[in-house]
Amino acid sequence: MPRQKKAHKAPEKGAKKGKAPGKKEEIFLGTLDSAVVGLQYQETSAVLGEEVYLEREPDNSHDPRAIRVDNRDFCPLGYLPRRDAAWLAPLLDEGLVLGDALLPEAGMLTDQKASLEIGIFASSKGKELLELRPSCTTSQEGLRNLLLQAWQMGQAWENPRMIREITEKLETLVDRSSLPESHLYLRLLRGQEKRAEELGKKRLEESFRELQPGDPNSAEGYTLFFLYASKPSEEEGLLLLDQALEEKSAEITEISSEGSVPELKVTNRGNRPLLLLEGELLRGGKQHRVIRITLIVSPGEERVIPVCCVEQGRWDGAAGSFRADAFAPSSVRRKSNFAGEDPFSESRVQGEVWREVEGILARRGVSSSTESLLEGYEKERSSLEALRKAFVPQPRAQGCMVFRGDRMIGMDVLESPEAFSALWPKISEGYFLAPSEEEAPPGAESLVPEKEAAGKAQERISKTLEKLRKDPEYPYRYIFEDEDYQGHGVFYGNRLRHLAVFSRGN
Repeated sequence: MPRQKKAHKAPEKGAKKGKAPGKKEEIFLGTLDSAVVGLQYQETSAVLGEEVYLEREPDNSHDPRAIRVDNRDFCPLGYLPRRDAAWLAPLLDEGLVLGDALLPEAGMLTDQKASLEIGIFASSKGKELLELRPSCTTSQEGLRNLLLQAWQMGQAWENPRMIREITEKLETLVDRSSLPESHLYLRLLRGQEKRAEELGKKRLEESFRELQPGDPNSAEGYTLFFLYASKPSEEEGLLLLDQALEEKSAEITEISSEGSVPELKVTNRGNRPLLLLEGELLRGGKQHRVIRITLIVSPGEERVIPVCCVEQGRWDGAAGSFRADAFAPSSVRRKSNFAGEDPFSESRVQGEVWREVEGILARRGVSSSTESLLEGYEKERSSLEALRKAFVPQPRAQGCMVFRGDRMIGMDVLESPEAFSALWPKISEGYFLAPSEEEAPPGAESLVPEKEAAGKAQERISKTLEKLRKDPEYPYRYIFEDEDYQGHGVFYGNRLRHLAVFSRGN
């Protein structure tokens, strides 16, 4: 966003319109999302990506606090919504703030309104906006101090959903009688939600690009490249499900005595956050399930988690606890995460998973009265063990890229070498149980990719990660997809916790 400030107080009568002079002591406060309304009443068309000017209209007969939006040629485009102008105009008139304005390229544009981003700067006079008022004589001054502190604290928060929930609660305290700066702090706090999302996305991408693939390891048509971080974190990792269930600090059950196919309940009684990984198969309850979404469960938290059934022919038994078992094949994991245009439609996802499980069991020659995916693992135990022993990760390995022939079928990266080492036996068996007749290209055993293939795949995935978007429902989670790959990444506590990538060809 350009450094020239374009939101400023009303000019003196007779003054020539132009750009506001820059101020050396200005302090950037944050970016506000707003809009330009009333486009249908203007002759000039709005252009996304264009810088614009905000001009005060104190003599406006309809609204003395009106703020007009002009294009770069100073032709009117429309106005700020009254709900924004009501509190921003007094701050501009007092010379406390200045701002940059832009119609974002990826914003909304109709014949009536357009998205607008406003970068707010405190002027030298406006430095008082950053200070608490030591003595408050009214409730509105007290609220002003409260919101200032909330905004300042929010600059360190990383959970977008938490920021949104706190902002929504604070919004109930602010009304038209509140001080203009109270409205400003509240809007700046809401802007921290977007900042947290963008920060997590950027750091997730950086974490992936820093990984280095090792030399190829090949056996029976599979080639694996273990991935190494240049500097693995030395901080304690999150609690893994196997360990949490073993020490009884966590429990997974049906949500009720009646149960619900697409939902289970997890309770974290421990004092560490729990890492639930997408793809983990859960044995027990009324039917075996697979976890659909990688989640962070806070200490003391009880929550419902999204799952899919991987045992179509059973719905009985008590609503007892589940235990972690194997890891689902990459094709099942991909379909439980995404299913066409509506990836989180429960019925569509479940249908896709059932069909995939049926296909895997049929191609493996597994006869199961309940169509249980876990019976496939039981029948193939010896061959899966042999394959797993052929691929032993080095101590520093933090992830793995799996090829079938010369095509990458999937990749998993964990938060630390310790976590990857603990989970690799189960994750690897999930890749090896894949429906080989469908996935293996002709002559797969002779198609052994070189290290260069891993580098090219990583470069291609890096481009896919540029399409990362925040999952609106689950905190810390980012999803992506293009014509070749799809997957998700979870970034929490300034660390990549899990990144999974699947080939769209699975």
